[in-house]
Amino acid sequence: ADDAAGLSISEKMRSQIRGLRQAIRNAQDGISFIQTAEGALTEVSDMLVRLKELAVQVQNGTYSEEDKANIGEEMKALGSAIVDIYKNTKFNGINVFGDPQEDSSNNTLTTGSGSITIYYGENGEQSVTIEAAPISTDGLGGLITATFEADTNPTGVTTDIVEAAISEVNTTRAKYGALQNQLEHATNNMATTRENL
Repeated sequence: ADDAAGLSISEKMRSQIRGLRQAIRNAQDGISFIQTAEGALTEVSDMLVRLKELAVQVQNGTYSEEDKANIGEEMKALGSAIVDIYKNTKFNGINVFGDPQEDSSNNTLTTGSGSITIYYGENGEQSVTIEAAPISTDGLGGLITATFEADTNPTGVTTDIVEAAISEVNTTRAKYGALQNQLEHATNNMATTRENL
C-alpha cells in the first residue's frame, strides 16, 4: 500500500535475479561438462603422440620381428585405452563423447548418437549444443582399427593414420574450447546483469 508500483518493480527484478542465478549455474555446468571432455582429450592427445613415436620407431630396420611385435603390443594397448576413454568418460552419468559405438567383430569405433544442449539466459532462451565427438574412418576410427591389429601387423599403424587421428582430435578440442569460451563470456555477462539488478 505504501508503494504499490515499487513492489511490482522490485518483485519483477527479484524474478529476473533468480532466473539469472539459475542460468549462471546452467552455464557453469556446461563449462564443467566441456572441461571433463577436454581433460579426457588431453590424455588421448598424449597417447596419439606416443603412437606417432612408435609408428616411426617400428619402421627402423635394426629391430627384429620380436621387437616389432613388442612395439605392436604397446600400440594395441594404447588403442584400447583410447577406446576406453571415449566410451567411459562421463559427467553426471552422461557420456561426454555421445556414447560412441564399438564393433568388436571388425575392431571399429564410430561416432555415437547424442548431444546435449545447455540452456542459459534470464528465461533459458539462449543455448549451446555440444555435439558428440566425431570419430571418422579416415581419422580416429581408422587408427583404432589399425591399433587393434598392431600385435600382428605393427607397421599397419602408419604415421599418416596417426596424424589424421591427431588432426581430428585437435579439431574436436578446438570446438569444445570455443563453446567453453562462449559459456564463460555469457556467465560473466549474466553475473554483471544480476549484480546491477
